[in-house]
Formats: sequence, structure tokens, C-alpha cells
Amino acid sequence: MNGAALNGSGAYPMWLPPVPPRSDSRTVEPQEFMVPFVPKVVQQPRDVRDYDLNFRDLVPYDDTVTNATVTVEPAGLTTDKHVTHPRVKVWLEGSVAGAAHKVTVVAHTAGGRAIEADMQVRIKER
Repeated sequence: MNGAALNGSGAYPMWLPPVPPRSDSRTVEPQEFMVPFVPKVVQQPRDVRDYDLNFRDLVPYDDTVTNATVTVEPAGLTTDKHVTHPRVKVWLEGSVAGAAHKVTVVAHTAGGRAIEADMQVRIKER
């Protein structure tokens, strides 16, 4: 029954869908954050991780995110990016245990807008 009770018609209530079966696979989904609510993240020195920053709520419906710039302070964290409106996928890798970085992502739109989001990244050996 997956933890959901059947209603009188024999169907699951609309507000409580059945829980999908648990998979043993270890697929890691990218983390997606709605801008401007970007939390602090922690990763290990040899991690290569991606984070999706979703600018949907800050870009008007008639505009499109077309490019982005990514900067890191202080230097030491390697970055890459991929833009697919309204998301900017930021790849982060490297640095040393104990370091803290501010990653600034500025999404640029076809309409001339520039929308900034900051991520705080701690590098920690676990």
C-alpha cells in the first residue's frame, strides 16, 4: 500500500500519491536552487559537483536567460557553466579542505537584464 490509504472508490486520494518503490541505485541528482534562495553548500576537495540555479521567478515571461558569468572569491575553486533558460548549471571542483568560497553567478538575459546570485561553498574533508 506504500503508506497511503485507499479511499472508498479503491483509488488513492489525490493529495497523497503512492510512494514510488525505493531503488538501490545510487544515482545522484543535481541540486537545484530557486534564486534568490541559494543556501550554503559543502563539498570535499576532490568532488566534482553541479548545482542548478533556477532564475525562473526573477526573469519575466517574455525574456530568456542567454548567458552567465561565474566568478569565485578567493580563487582556488574551478568552475564551469551551462545555460539552459531559466537555469544556469554551475560545475565546481577542487580547492583545499578548510577553504570557503563565494561563487557569484550573474545570469544575462536577451532583454538586457543581469540577475546576480551568490553561493557560499565550504570545502570540508569528511
